Amino acid sequence: MSSGQITLPHICPKCKIEIAIDYQELEKKFGFRNIDQASMRNQSWCRECRKKSTKK
Repeated sequence: MSSGQITLPHICPKCKIEIAIDYQELEKKFGFRNIDQASMRNQSWCRECRKKSTKK
């Protein structure tokens, strides 16, 4: 279970190429998702890896 905290720098576990060193880069390269009305988490995979995984 995750702690709900975001640790930077964040590296994509899929490609290990994309890195976000601040929250602006995290939004741009990874994005966020709503868990419920009160909390939000960053996506673990970068946008590019998620895009590639849905094209199969």
